[in-house]
Amino acid sequence: MSRRRPEPIRERVPLSRYTTMRVGGPARYFAQVGDADLVVRLAQWARDEEVRWVVLGEGSNVICADDGYDGLVIVYHDPAAQPAIETTEDESATARVVADACLPLANLARWTARHGLSGLEWAAGIPGTAGGAVVGNAGAFGTSMADVVLDAEVVRSGGRARESAASLGLAYRTSALAQEVGPLAVLRVGLGLQPDDASSCLGRLEQFGRARRRSQPGGPSSGCVFRNPPGRSAGRLLDQCGLKGHAVGDAVYSDRHANFVINRGNATAADVVGLMQVGREAVWRRFGVMLEPEVRFLGGLTLGRLE
Repeated sequence: MSRRRPEPIRERVPLSRYTTMRVGGPARYFAQVGDADLVVRLAQWARDEEVRWVVLGEGSNVICADDGYDGLVIVYHDPAAQPAIETTEDESATARVVADACLPLANLARWTARHGLSGLEWAAGIPGTAGGAVVGNAGAFGTSMADVVLDAEVVRSGGRARESAASLGLAYRTSALAQEVGPLAVLRVGLGLQPDDASSCLGRLEQFGRARRRSQPGGPSSGCVFRNPPGRSAGRLLDQCGLKGHAVGDAVYSDRHANFVINRGNATAADVVGLMQVGREAVWRRFGVMLEPEVRFLGGLTLGRLE
């Protein structure tokens, strides 16, 4: 039996407005929310209507197809969401922080630093939400979400569940959640952090933020497009192939960091994927190294096979 369509749902909304790369066609259905219970209701409606669904946070690690997405896109994002500190008896983490997954990761990092809780300072300036950071096991400066995540509340088409850190399968820039075939959303995240002096935490946060600004380019991008191969740097491999500044359409490999693809203004998703394919083929031919995408493709996009 068909459910009444939840009120936030709109139709034919361009996804380019909701991704940091600024590419992507329209979603058949679209809803922007900052409430976990509403995400669950939307997922239930999509299941009952046999509509595909997917969740975006800040759209910072995704490339959406020019044709859009034939399903429901839920943007789960709320910069004003407030975390909470809970006590814990766990000797390895004397403070537990619970945050809605819609909270931007950088905001969460600053909040925890202000409250004298250490462990997330490395996330200063990293785009994306706390939920997306768990799915992709975001990291920087030699650490990642795997070092601080205790558990997460997740919704799938079948309902809600709490997943332990072990069951989340956090690995280099991926997780068991990212490998699942069916749709899912992270609703809340539990973190284990260490109490410290707030001024020291904020000092480290600012230090990491400055280092990030020095090393990474500005402009519309989705961050690093390829994962680093074991023991190698994807950016260095692309640079050694002479790809800094190389463009396909209005998508260009950054002159500052070759693993960043920048939208110079009018790039399409096809431009971005085409440029990624150029880089992948060049690295494969010269070094015999297969670069794997760190970004997620939405709407039928894929990289071609390498011969």
